[in-house]
Amino acid sequence: MTEPNSKFEKVLLIINPKSRRGLPVGHKLKKWILNNTDLKVTERHTDYAGHAHDIIRDAHVDDKTVIISVSGDGGMHECNQGVLHHNTHKEPVIVPWPGGNACDVFHSLYTKKSWKKALIKGRSRRIDFIEVTISGPENTQKYIAQQASVGLVAEAANIFHKNRPLNDFKETWLVFLSYLTNKPVLIEIGGKKEKTANLIVTNIPRVGKYLKYPQCKPDDTYFVMTNTKGNRINLGLEIIKAMTIGLKGKLLRELEFFMPEGGIMQIDGEPRRVPINSKVEIKVLPHYLKVLDWKT
Repeated sequence: MTEPNSKFEKVLLIINPKSRRGLPVGHKLKKWILNNTDLKVTERHTDYAGHAHDIIRDAHVDDKTVIISVSGDGGMHECNQGVLHHNTHKEPVIVPWPGGNACDVFHSLYTKKSWKKALIKGRSRRIDFIEVTISGPENTQKYIAQQASVGLVAEAANIFHKNRPLNDFKETWLVFLSYLTNKPVLIEIGGKKEKTANLIVTNIPRVGKYLKYPQCKPDDTYFVMTNTKGNRINLGLEIIKAMTIGLKGKLLRELEFFMPEGGIMQIDGEPRRVPINSKVEIKVLPHYLKVLDWKT
């Protein structure tokens, strides 16, 4: 859903200096904004996990503000949470700029040229999100995201998290290691228990840097769910298909499953520990937040 043209007035540039290319990319982008627009730029750096959330809490942002996250998908995720928790009335535009590892949200929506064009023209569009609610024996955790998974991609995200900083060689090796050591996760879906090698729920057409989901349209009020079962050979074939022609799945607006043995769930690139006997509920949030218009 396209928003009426609105001239932006300021940018809150949130850079993660620990991202692979965060600082040089962020400073180059800042220079471009100052040279090509009349926007006022405030630059802030994140120092700890969740800091972007806190920066937005303390900033004075409104519907004339563009919040730019120069990081990976985790940094964008933190910015989304910050806006949802602390800016309920004056809604800014939130948008990623690739400075980290996968940056799936950016590459699903934009080229650098289209991103810059939308910023200059002051064009925004509302995008769908998914709400992930994990109800465990002791508490309930709720996340707003673009994609989530259990199985292979979640385990790879967990291994990445433990082995930072990453480079291309290390990343490739860790993905291969995740595949070799992958153990199916027990879930209960529709009253039936089964083991999944890789269950993915996504609102964007790219996940984990290489996996393609061509059915995904970020503002059609649906998300896509794929559930890969079987042995390691079948998993490998499905991954190859996802990396080449893309995987098709079910178009859904809500999904519920249980994790009797718990495990790791990946949400927007960040691994989360799911307790034993947890219920996972996922639903679409239509046209939930504003980003730069990717259809400009």
